Amino acid sequence: NPVLSVGAQVEEIITAHLSVSKREARDRSLEALAQMGLPDPQEVARRYPFHLSGGMAQRVMIAIATALDPKALIADEPTSALDVTVQAAILDDLRQLQRRSGTSILLITHDLGVVAQMAGEVAVMYAGSIVESGDVRTVCERPRHPYPWALLRSRPRWDKEQTRPLPA
Repeated sequence: NPVLSVGAQVEEIITAHLSVSKREARDRSLEALAQMGLPDPQEVARRYPFHLSGGMAQRVMIAIATALDPKALIADEPTSALDVTVQAAILDDLRQLQRRSGTSILLITHDLGVVAQMAGEVAVMYAGSIVESGDVRTVCERPRHPYPWALLRSRPRWDKEQTRPLPA
């Protein structure tokens, strides 16, 4: 919400679901922001969403989603439109959340590189149906359906020579 500060938005989730004082909601919101690796959570809490970078905004959204210590988290394209450095940091934050609180994470993404880093099991959907599933290594190394194969081929590979030269 562009008219509410970040802190107010995190606190709103906490007070809507828990019987806690305003002070406790504030403390819990600052803790959630800190756990997502945001520098100076008090300053971030005072800011408005339009003051944040894409990576910071994504971390705030994950802090909101995890402020109530959920057993499961559904993350739809949690790293899209972020540079690789910020993407890696957010994925690391999600792994830490998983280790720290035992939260199960369901990732929805087109990026099989993210899947390969994060998942043990994968299900690939095409046209609304699961077309392939299994352990991540098998699906990423030997896809049987054309769609996961195409997703894998769409990623640039710097360790192999390009099949077509780029135009001058």
